[in-house]
Amino acid sequence: MHRYKAALIRMTMLGLGAIVPSLLFAMLSWQFSLYSEEQRLRSVDHLIVMRTEDTLRAAEDALKALSAYQVEPCSPLHLERMRQVAVNSPAIQEVAYTMPDGKKCVLWGQVNVFMGIQDVSFGTPGGLEVTAGIELSELEAERVLLLRYGNYEAMVREWRFMDMYLTRPALLALATTDGTLVAASAAFPQELLTQVFSVENGAQWQDKRYITVMERYGNWLAVAMVPRQGFLSYIQENRESMMPTILMLTMLSLLLTLYLMLKPRSLTAALRLALRRREMEVYYQPIMHLETGACVGAEALMRWKRGDGSWISPEEFVPAAEKSGQIIELTNLLVDRVVVEAGDFLVLDRNLHISLNLSSHDVRSGRILPVLRESFLEQGVKAEQLWLEITERVSMDIEAARDTLNTARDDGFVVAIDDFGTGYSSLQYLQSLPVDVLKIDKAFIHSIGTGAASSAVVLHIIKMAQSLGLVMVAEGVETQEQADYLRANGVDFVQGWLYSKALCWSDFVAFYKRHQTTGGTTPWPKEYDYHPSRPKSQSQPDVSAGHMIEAAGE
Repeated sequence: MHRYKAALIRMTMLGLGAIVPSLLFAMLSWQFSLYSEEQRLRSVDHLIVMRTEDTLRAAEDALKALSAYQVEPCSPLHLERMRQVAVNSPAIQEVAYTMPDGKKCVLWGQVNVFMGIQDVSFGTPGGLEVTAGIELSELEAERVLLLRYGNYEAMVREWRFMDMYLTRPALLALATTDGTLVAASAAFPQELLTQVFSVENGAQWQDKRYITVMERYGNWLAVAMVPRQGFLSYIQENRESMMPTILMLTMLSLLLTLYLMLKPRSLTAALRLALRRREMEVYYQPIMHLETGACVGAEALMRWKRGDGSWISPEEFVPAAEKSGQIIELTNLLVDRVVVEAGDFLVLDRNLHISLNLSSHDVRSGRILPVLRESFLEQGVKAEQLWLEITERVSMDIEAARDTLNTARDDGFVVAIDDFGTGYSSLQYLQSLPVDVLKIDKAFIHSIGTGAASSAVVLHIIKMAQSLGLVMVAEGVETQEQADYLRANGVDFVQGWLYSKALCWSDFVAFYKRHQTTGGTTPWPKEYDYHPSRPKSQSQPDVSAGHMIEAAGE
């Protein structure tokens, strides 16, 4: 049933992966096409206004030229001059002159047209007066623009502003800013002309049947619009050009859907599966006694090897386990691995000590203690052979931690602080928690001999640990210079690549046996008290052995 359900989910995802991109692309294509069409109409508006301004400038220049010509007004010579200007200037279709007595002489006899020029719409900086909204005659519906400069007047027909080539047709109209119509294309619906320019407060006229763009330029309002149905027809005619892009996006979406389906959702989900499959392994890095060169134990490091052979760093999966609440399962798996690999060896060789890193949840709740008793003590391992290690990189409740660690020490376990100096409240941990062992973080060890400011901190940490009677273990030793410095300053135990990398259990056992002192004596100081804060009469671990293996989950 679950298999069919999973298959159905996969098929649904693949279907959506094919359909949704096509719909999304269609929607985006429509929006982009609409935006492009609006930009085209906006450019047409600008072209109308530019053509109008050019016409006015040409007419103004012509009228100024006539004004500069000194001749008897309305004489045959004057009329001939006016005729020459009208013929040679494409901006002007009619010219008139007003005599001082108010009489007019007109080239083509259209005196009545110039009667409305008294109502000026606006003037130009050059002195030209413009009157809009004049109809040529009652018989002709054509509108004209009247111009006056001094005593000269001119007429410009509306087709002058609308006569332009467009790659795709559009309905065009031009008006003054007060809404007076100047010109409109022949196909522009007459019933819409008054509606388009009657909108108040600068709002743009809207009609769902049209894609409309109205722009204001100086003294002019320009409108360009196309029927929405016609635009849809244009899109449909060109849909074949979009098909390759749609097919490409569909294929990419299918590939992405397949990739996401095959790829693990997250590190948390992959970790949950890995814990179920028990993919985690433990590797042991030897810990050495500086004075004798003997191996006294190992740090056991949890490693995650994926099914495909790749490795996941503990710095990635341990925080993920803590955040997702899977740290309990991870710790339980660590305990099981160490019991299986090292349990019998611990029973046979009481010199071995194991240190287990505890998560903040383990320290806060104390739930790890019954697990350790059942897994180790009931198998014959002594409590003093187990070190419980808390890491400073995890903040914790001090009061809850003190209760758990006091209980652990009462049971005979040894408490250690890992990565000292790099995390939360180092001194607070030493002052507030029952601690027996201090591990100096490798970040401080690496600074030895480099002249870095942190190199001086190492010596302070060593002196402080010695004053408190704590056992010290230096982590991350990689050079002989570092080892010599630590030996000279009283650090007994070290670990790092100077001595060995992390080894599987069988290789570690072989290494351990090769690095023992003559006669099997231990380098661990027998008189050392693991619990210096407790009276000698209380139960204390047997330190005559002194070897340890540290199992770290991080």
